[in-house]
Amino acid sequence: YPFLFFPTKKNNTPTIVLNEMTDTAAVLKYSGEFASGPYGMVTGKAEIYKKATAIEVKLADFNSSNGPALHVFISKEAMPVNFIDLGALKSTTGNQVYSVVGMPDFLDYKYISIHCVDFNHLFGSALLQ
Repeated sequence: YPFLFFPTKKNNTPTIVLNEMTDTAAVLKYSGEFASGPYGMVTGKAEIYKKATAIEVKLADFNSSNGPALHVFISKEAMPVNFIDLGALKSTTGNQVYSVVGMPDFLDYKYISIHCVDFNHLFGSALLQ
């Protein structure tokens, strides 16, 4: 398999421990526990907070195995097909907060997924309830 590419550590996600917090006036609307996917190990909780017209996704007590181009998705499926990309995962560990543009319907977009965009690999997902 000469075409296989093994990413180098320099392409991986940062590992610094984060402790970002949501606005104290924001209300927890949905949450779910992460389950590991076929390509990684992910633990912790995904939480959706709302304040007025602002929505934030918080990854709480979060840990993920590392990989290249890991992104946070709000998705209609655990393995993202119909999704909103919240951007690159800030770190493989700690509490981190991501702003959501628009007002997705969380009855449809009911997963938070950690996904490698370079290789279309699911590292883990949380079903929101």
